[in-house]
Amino acid sequence: MHEKANMNQAYNQIIDDLIKFHEIKQLLPETLYLAVSIFRRFLSVKQVTDYDELLHIGVTAMFIASKYEESESQEEKEEPINIADFCGIANRKFLKKEIVQKELDILDIVQFDLHYFNPVHFLERLLKEANADKKTCKLSYYLMKISLVDHQLALVCSSYLADTAFYFAHQILDNSWVCYHVSRDL
Repeated sequence: MHEKANMNQAYNQIIDDLIKFHEIKQLLPETLYLAVSIFRRFLSVKQVTDYDELLHIGVTAMFIASKYEESESQEEKEEPINIADFCGIANRKFLKKEIVQKELDILDIVQFDLHYFNPVHFLERLLKEANADKKTCKLSYYLMKISLVDHQLALVCSSYLADTAFYFAHQILDNSWVCYHVSRDL
């Protein structure tokens, strides 16, 4: 039981580190959610009990997600993100070639399927439909982001995460509430 609690704590620490890296490098919101999705999907297939291995998987998941989501936005940046930046997340514990090798392992486990119903897309649609103000937008994104560290929320449908974040942002800011659920069929 003690080992499981330590691994949950390690998992949460790694997610926190990925969130910080995401914010420092000003990556797209979709990148963070895809990285966490890849991380969770890998861990649902392979059990990992070593912190460094867990960190290696998290760093590489962020690397894969950034390659998938950031290709166009990186062209516009003065300092495009590169693999060395990902080595820095883990205080240079992993070499570039180790991240590339782990990338192949992860992609093999997830069967090269990076498709993901990203809650960011649902939230953006909700905020647009509701013509939400800046405070509601920021709080909605924040509430959705803190859902990343809770294992139990990994099983919740992305549109429900977006709906819930939007709903609670409205409640917290005491805005009038109108239901704007976006179905997955749209």
